[in-house]
Amino acid sequence: MTSCLWKHAEGHDPVPAAHASRPYHVYDHEGEHLGSFTAWETAHEWAHLQVALSALPAPLEVEDRHRDSRRQVWADYCAPFPAPAETADTTGDNDNDGQAATAFAFTPPHPRRPS
Repeated sequence: MTSCLWKHAEGHDPVPAAHASRPYHVYDHEGEHLGSFTAWETAHEWAHLQVALSALPAPLEVEDRHRDSRRQVWADYCAPFPAPAETADTTGDNDNDGQAATAFAFTPPHPRRPS
């Protein structure tokens, strides 16, 4: 498995034992909860391994409730989800002709919260 460059740029420290919780969650492509973790690095690496070594279809989603962010994870890379906009519409007109060409064909449902 190749090293994900993102984890070096923005590491997350484990939650102190006194405040033990599981704020990092992994979901499959259909939004089913797969696991909860106390450390970002553990959840992130586990998701990469699940896609690489099991029959789970990619991408998986890793949710960080501390930062209110999510990442989609494939076997060899990951990306923020939803992806940041590539360009902002600065012309002032709302011509949506190019929007259909750049939109995703399938967006997984919002992940369910673990019970």
